[in-house]
Amino acid sequence: MSELAPGGFSAGIRLRFGRPTVLVTTYPREWTEVYDGMHAALADPAIIWGLVNTGVRRWSEISLPDPFGIFDKAAEHGLTFGATTSVGPPTSKSISSIGRGDREFTDEELFQFRSEIELLHDIIGRRKPMAETHLRVLEAYSRGLTCDEICAQLGIPRTVLKYRLSGARKRLGAKSNVEAVRLATELNILRPHSLTGNRL
Repeated sequence: MSELAPGGFSAGIRLRFGRPTVLVTTYPREWTEVYDGMHAALADPAIIWGLVNTGVRRWSEISLPDPFGIFDKAAEHGLTFGATTSVGPPTSKSISSIGRGDREFTDEELFQFRSEIELLHDIIGRRKPMAETHLRVLEAYSRGLTCDEICAQLGIPRTVLKYRLSGARKRLGAKSNVEAVRLATELNILRPHSLTGNRL
C-alpha cells in the first residue's frame, strides 16, 4: 500500500457500529491533524461515497458535496490526486483512500488498490473476535493497575486473571501483555492508556 500510494493512505477495515476493526493511516501528520481537527470524517465525500457504494473511484470522479472543502485542503497538503475503494456489505464495510501529488492513479493501480483492500477485508473477517473478558483485563492492565488491583476491580481470582491475559495474548499473537495492549490499541479495539505500574 505504501508503494502504491506515495502520498499516504488510510484504511478502515470492517466498520461495525461506526467503528472499524482495524484503522491504519499513513498520511502526513500535518494533514491528519488538520483533518481530525475539522472532524472531517463526518462530511468527507470519499467516506460518504464509500458508505453508500462499493467499488473504486478517483476523487476527481466523486461529485458529492464537499462542504468542508476537504479535497481542496488535501491538495494543499500534497494530496492533489486520490482514490477511494469500498468493499463488503453495509453491515461490515471496509473503506480506504490513497493519495499522491503528481498524477492520477492508473486503472491498473486502482485494480491493485481494491484487490489489497478486499484481501484485508477477508483476512480480518476470518479473525476470531476478542472476548469481552479479554478486553476488560487488557484495559485494566493498560491503566497501570497491579495484579491485585485488577482482580479486586473485576472480582476474579489471580489464576483467572492470568488465564484471561494468556488468552488475550494468544488471540492477538502477542508475546507479552504490553505487546497485547499495544496491538489491541492499534487495532482500535482498546482505548490507549499509559502502561506503568503493572506487576504481571
